[in-house]
Amino acid sequence: SVYTFRVTMVYSDYAKQRILALFWKGYKVSAIVEYLVLEDGIRTSKQGVRMFLKHFRATNSIARKPGSGLPPKLSHEIQKVLEDTMREDDETTATQLQAKLSTMDVHVSLATIVRNRLALGWTYRGSAYCQLIRNENKLRRLNWASTYLHDNFEDVIWSDETTVQLETHRR
Repeated sequence: SVYTFRVTMVYSDYAKQRILALFWKGYKVSAIVEYLVLEDGIRTSKQGVRMFLKHFRATNSIARKPGSGLPPKLSHEIQKVLEDTMREDDETTATQLQAKLSTMDVHVSLATIVRNRLALGWTYRGSAYCQLIRNENKLRRLNWASTYLHDNFEDVIWSDETTVQLETHRR
């Protein structure tokens, strides 16, 4: 048929309410699918609508069961290992974490580690853009540094409008 799509099993509350309203008006499942696509832009399938209606009849609710869906790929114990490792060294890379987990016989993708590290609150920001030094100023800076090479700078306070930040790890 023209409206054959990947089966959508998870609907928004709005889509669920629309399915029920159309069903209670006497629409057949195929008409509901067509109506949702044409009028609301909601892509679904006959099988998906049938399964939702079956679930609704059994539970009399549009809510999902608590805890339904895929189980987490990493257990709480493994997440604690990630957390503890990041606390020890906040510059630990996802590749290093993956290697550590593989020694524990836990094999997951880098994307899973990055996603879980982010869920734990750890963020990474690479180096920020900074303006390059012109060639003529490089020579001036070198001359200045050579002049003050043996100064201990105990009585100097440095002030500048430049921020140098190579990377940031924070929580």
